[in-house]
Amino acid sequence: MKTNYSNDRPIGPFQRLKNFFCRTKGNKKIEAYEPAFNSKQTASYDSKPEIEIPESEKKDASTLMTEDRFWGLIGNSQSSSNIYETLSTLSDDELFGFRYWWEHFSKISYRQDLWAAIYIYRGGCGDDSFDYFRFWLITQGRDMFYNALNNADSLCDVFANVRDEDPTDEDADYLVMDILNRRNNDSDYYYRALKGYRMPEEELPGIEFEWEEGDEESMRRVCPRTFDRWWGECR
Repeated sequence: MKTNYSNDRPIGPFQRLKNFFCRTKGNKKIEAYEPAFNSKQTASYDSKPEIEIPESEKKDASTLMTEDRFWGLIGNSQSSSNIYETLSTLSDDELFGFRYWWEHFSKISYRQDLWAAIYIYRGGCGDDSFDYFRFWLITQGRDMFYNALNNADSLCDVFANVRDEDPTDEDADYLVMDILNRRNNDSDYYYRALKGYRMPEEELPGIEFEWEEGDEESMRRVCPRTFDRWWGECR
């Protein structure tokens, strides 16, 4: 019987980064780095009043970082645990440029075929878990990301290399927010500063599913190799 990971805490490169910033005391793990917008965490920074910025004065975040540089920063994280430190050296404009591409790739990967692939591999995948999977997929770098967009069934081989971890990463979505809020000692800084930038539209594209949860044959039609290899697999 396949294990359903839909309620497990996601683990990925950025989760391992988070562990890098942790220390232990006895058997208790003490967090030295925690996302500022973790829903279970209460922020303790001082908030400052909001300032409305006219649309004409907002910066186009797409011009503040190139796609190549974005993928370069992501690629560096594959060989070391320094992505948080690397991003921490960027200016506010550069961080919002990074965030622009992050949201862009999160949006264009919101697709039914990718959802089918991770659903098959995990034995289930809800809305939130699909978000966390797409975050994880971005952290794997340009080649893997675009290969998956071109052919979702290519993830069949990718999953074979991550059998000891769940390919989801919620924490990766909080990095830019956390850096900016901590830098300014203000739990609302990111959202207030965000008003000064033009970012991708927040609304996700609609999905027309070509598969159904209870219809195994429909899932197999979308990702045949992934289905034959992973459906029902007990990892």
